Amino acid sequence: MFPHLDVRDSVLFVHDGKYITSAGGARSFEAALYLCESACTGGGGGAWRRGW
Repeated sequence: MFPHLDVRDSVLFVHDGKYITSAGGARSFEAALYLCESACTGGGGGAWRRGW
């Protein structure tokens, strides 16, 4: 149904262009902290964050 879908099990959130999605639940704060960091430092781009 979605042939170009790239599923990653071990990431907490994904930033792909203008979209950010997180694993949800208690780990959503990782994406929020990333947004704060990006806003303060001017960072951005594509990012994959791995879980512990």
